[in-house]
This record gives sequence, structure tokens and C-alpha cells, in this order.
Amino acid sequence: MIPKFRAWHKKDKEMLDVQSLEWNRNKDLLYGSFWSGLSCPIERVILMLSTGRKDKNGTEIFEGDIVVHDSEKPPFSKACVITWDAPQFWWFGSPIRTGRPTQSISIVIGNIHENKELLDGQ
Repeated sequence: MIPKFRAWHKKDKEMLDVQSLEWNRNKDLLYGSFWSGLSCPIERVILMLSTGRKDKNGTEIFEGDIVVHDSEKPPFSKACVITWDAPQFWWFGSPIRTGRPTQSISIVIGNIHENKELLDGQ
């Protein structure tokens, strides 16, 4: 599977869909090109890797997304941020593993760059 990324443009405060990434011969990541038509040095954006999973509404889940449990059991009312800690993604203090039924128990409600207020009081 080819990794999929999105990027938060730090200055423009805009979420961008990544079209391609460019490395130099030393394997240093240099530039990103985005479906919006923008190309820029990679230090101007924050890259977020897709988990390869979707929530119960079919929304793709990326690193940095804020999700809540869609469950009758705690911690359904708490939000958490999807984080990447190699070699796996984490949510609600547990790793997202292959086969874990993420679709049935989570809903993406925002992300840490556009919706920080969703984590207030968590």
C-alpha cells in the first residue's frame, strides 16, 4: 500500500491534499505538491499520515484527527487525537491494529490544527 498524506499549511492555515513529495539524493524530504496547485518547501507544512482506516461515516482517519467513540460504554464522551508512534497509530491509549473495528466505534469530529477547541476540558 502506498502511504497517503495530507498537509497543514502553517502560514495559510489551510488543509491540503498531498499530490506528491520530492526527496533529494540524500533522501531528505524537500518539497510537497498539492492538489490545490500549490508547491512549497516541506518545512512550510505539517504532514499527516493516513491510518488506512475510515470511521463509521466513511471519513478517512489521519494522524492529527480528533475522534470520539460511538458507543454506549465509556469513553464515548471523550475525544482523542490520533497519533503516530512508530510503528503504529494510537487512539484512546490503545494501538490501532489491523482488524480492529475502527469503523464501528469512532467518528472523526475534526483535527488538531483546525479544531483545537474540541479538546478543551478533555
